[in-house]
Amino acid sequence: IPPEFRDLHVRPVFRAEGALYGLPRAGFDWDSFSRGELIRAGWKQFRDAQRSMFSKTFEGSSYPAKLGSFVDDIKLAGDATTRSQAWTELRRLFVLGAITECVKFAGIVQMATQINSFCTRVDYSQSDYASLLCKRYMECRGLDKLTARHTPLPPSLTMQQMMCETPGVGGKDASKHIGGLLFLSRGSRGDLSYGVNLLGRFVSSWYQWCDTCIEWMFGYVQNSLDVTLSNYIDSRDYGKMTFVTKVDSDHGHCPRTSRSTSGAIAVLCGPCGTQLTLGWFAQRQTHAAPSTGDAEVASVSDGIRKLTLPISLILDALFEYVLPIV
Repeated sequence: IPPEFRDLHVRPVFRAEGALYGLPRAGFDWDSFSRGELIRAGWKQFRDAQRSMFSKTFEGSSYPAKLGSFVDDIKLAGDATTRSQAWTELRRLFVLGAITECVKFAGIVQMATQINSFCTRVDYSQSDYASLLCKRYMECRGLDKLTARHTPLPPSLTMQQMMCETPGVGGKDASKHIGGLLFLSRGSRGDLSYGVNLLGRFVSSWYQWCDTCIEWMFGYVQNSLDVTLSNYIDSRDYGKMTFVTKVDSDHGHCPRTSRSTSGAIAVLCGPCGTQLTLGWFAQRQTHAAPSTGDAEVASVSDGIRKLTLPISLILDALFEYVLPIV
């Protein structure tokens, strides 16, 4: 304790009321507090589907307000009257900043364009974040520019090359770069999922071919900064939509374990044109499949477990009717 503070109080350390940014428990403490306040105010938590989502029906409203939270960011959905009532109540519960139309949430830019009186196109983009990742990678590697690439990984990459154990030079910063690409691939760039999953297996044992692949991937990201995830939502499809999960698999492509990689994408479809991508993944399977058929069956199981079941629970709670699953 500095000398000038020693005589101010018998115990000159005071407890701070509230979680502070940077502390390990900050997010957990705020999450626990905010959920408790919402539940006490009558908001219904989607316990079986997504604990950070809530709904509440206000007096005079036909449909309930839907609320989603990401740490201290709140996203609210509903008609104009419902949203106004919900924000009024939330201001009584919490100290809120400026309330604006949602154009950016969790670092993902959302752009809505009205196509006609029924259909809206919603584009999701992380171009600024992707550009930042590329700049950071070039600074770490001392590069002035990246070669433009048109695929996430080198098309000529072979299993024989992947068996080479010549140490790479980028292993020290590999986890940082892969972590950045992981958030990008999960937020709006599903085209990066397989490559990120593949390189993520080698962050603790980085090889020369990994250097080639990650530089290629950043060249692809920089060459495709304007890529967006586009979705179409048609109001005429309400009550008629179908939840579709599409899966696929390679066979034994991991050279060190002979395991296959499952890939899946979940889409909400409607007869009038609704096409809403809800989730995707690419992940190595937990066992080596003896045949292509076994790998495909495993990918179906992975798709159902990781996408179909959890997302269908959220959709049932959001739309308040059970959607057909394909």
